[in-house]
Amino acid sequence: MATLSFINDQGEEDIVHVGEDRPEVTVGRHKGCELRTKNNTASRRHARFVWKRDGVYVLEDLGSANGTYYKREKIDSVELEDGQTVYCGTFQIEFRLDERDRAAMEADGDPPPVPKDEFVETETGFEPETVRETGVPQTGPGQTMGY
Repeated sequence: MATLSFINDQGEEDIVHVGEDRPEVTVGRHKGCELRTKNNTASRRHARFVWKRDGVYVLEDLGSANGTYYKREKIDSVELEDGQTVYCGTFQIEFRLDERDRAAMEADGDPPPVPKDEFVETETGFEPETVRETGVPQTGPGQTMGY
């Protein structure tokens, strides 16, 4: 599980967990939100932290009036990284992975590279190569597989 650390309305540090046992945490002023604040820059239902089965954590803005910010940029949806600060309006939340999630990310290593289309020079310019090293035909705009 990951932790969402914030200063509650009483001025004390507080923590809410998100993860397999609680896959979604909604942030806002509404009494139905799991992470509630009285901060008037946060919307009633401002943002949502989501845990996905592959261990990825996502932050989604829920159409808030004052925006949701991650790495100083306003976002609609973003995959979260350990130790980052999120702002719902001016309401600050620290996102931290627990040891189990951190170990799982380290075990997985870097994701495999996304294959890139190879381009070859033709009489009309550069065009994607139609057959990669695997010998599997690739289609491009206006092309079909011929089935």
